[in-house]
Amino acid sequence: MGAKGYTLTEVLITVLILAVLASLAVPNFTKSMELGYRREATDMLSTVYTGERTRFFESGSYYFGAAAPLDGGDPNSEWRQIFTDNPNTGSTPVAFTVTGTATTFTVTATRDGSHSMTVNEQRQWCGDTSASSSPDSCFDAEWVVN
Repeated sequence: MGAKGYTLTEVLITVLILAVLASLAVPNFTKSMELGYRREATDMLSTVYTGERTRFFESGSYYFGAAAPLDGGDPNSEWRQIFTDNPNTGSTPVAFTVTGTATTFTVTATRDGSHSMTVNEQRQWCGDTSASSSPDSCFDAEWVVN
C-alpha cells in the first residue's frame, strides 16, 4: 500500500515558496498604501484651497479656524465654512488643518506627525514660490513612492 499525504520536504518547499511570494508582495502593498495617502492628501488640499477661495470671493475673507470641532460639537460645522466636510473624521492617517488670517491661509496635511504638505492662498505648494508650483514639490523622501 502506498502512503497518502505529503512528505516533510514537499511541505517545506511549499512554505518556502509562499514566504518568498509574501516578501515580494508586502513592500508593494505598503508602497500602494502610501501612494493612496499621498493622493488623498493632495486631493483634499486642493478641495480645501478651492473652498477657501470660494469663501473669499463670497465674503471677502478666508476662514482659518478649521481644525477641530468647537466644544465637542458637530465635527463638520467649522469645515462647512469652506464648503467641505471635516476630512479628519475618516479612517485615513492624514490630519488636515487650516491656519491663517482673514487675508491669508495655509492648509496642511500631516501623515504620521512627520510627513507634511501645504498649500496657501497663492496656490504655492510646500513653500515653492515658482510659477510652476505643484504638489510634486512637496514630496520628500518619505512621501516618494518608487
